[in-house]
Amino acid sequence: MQPLTDNPERRKRVRLTQVCPIRLREATGTGEIAGRMFNRSETGIYFETDTRLDPGSELYIGVGCVPGTGAAADYACLRARIVWCRELADDAHYFYGCGATLYAGGVSSEPAAAGERRRHLRRAFRKPVQLVDENAFYKGVAEDISASGIFVKSGKQPRSGQSVTMGIPDKTGRMVMVRAKVVWSNGAGFGLKFTRTL
Repeated sequence: MQPLTDNPERRKRVRLTQVCPIRLREATGTGEIAGRMFNRSETGIYFETDTRLDPGSELYIGVGCVPGTGAAADYACLRARIVWCRELADDAHYFYGCGATLYAGGVSSEPAAAGERRRHLRRAFRKPVQLVDENAFYKGVAEDISASGIFVKSGKQPRSGQSVTMGIPDKTGRMVMVRAKVVWSNGAGFGLKFTRTL
């Protein structure tokens, strides 16, 4: 990633150019919003979107590109708070440009613990998992896990609110069966909340 020209704004954290598509989801909502990130620092991000976002609103930002190249990469989820959102010129590709503060940790495979309201911290957990819903059996790869939930990438995209039975390998490789509910789902994967162990 290349720093923007000589940090003329004299920011504490230098902004780095990083242009790639992103997916936004307000922390209180269920719908997804498309956008494009143009630059970021350790503590902030600038992106453009067609949806006006109110300052102070919290959201998750899904990023799926390699920093500095824009090439496809593992999905990362950032938790952020909108600081400002302004209407762009008529010739811009999107309607609004927004600046957001990232919760501590910047780009990571999970939202950072310092700003999270999660009860249980997530940790990386790249393991194959098996899932069964009312219609099918399918496989996926867990990306992170906590005591209360898990993030899974899969070719199948279950709907939010759906219940699934899931096999998760323990340290010995034995499958532990759990029931879970799909909390959110998009093209990058889905988040599950554990409801009970079977």
